[in-house]
Amino acid sequence: MIGLCHQTKGRTESGIAVLWISDHMHVSILATDERAIHVLVHDISLGKSSMLSGIYGLAQKNNKKIFWDKLFDMCPVVDLTWCILGDFNELLTPQDEQGGLAPKNDRFYFLTQLLTVL
Repeated sequence: MIGLCHQTKGRTESGIAVLWISDHMHVSILATDERAIHVLVHDISLGKSSMLSGIYGLAQKNNKKIFWDKLFDMCPVVDLTWCILGDFNELLTPQDEQGGLAPKNDRFYFLTQLLTVL
């Protein structure tokens, strides 16, 4: 059996989805919003749990801090192995930018901070 959790972002057709084969794992949806899905994954055969977060980060600068603050607030309370994946719309290094103008220094802040906190 296949499980699905899907969250769209606002009025657009894009969004994020988490799919799994439920014969091998049990998945509990912990929280969703228009930019993230957070699930608890329990591997039945191993008897171990971990957390998975699917992220679709904001591209516009004006609301980025609110999104990232929510993610940072979760860091101290997650005490499991935590896999965070998706499109963060952030850069880790200047070499991550392909074409266009050189990125400003503030484009590296949030992702760098997240890796520091984790």
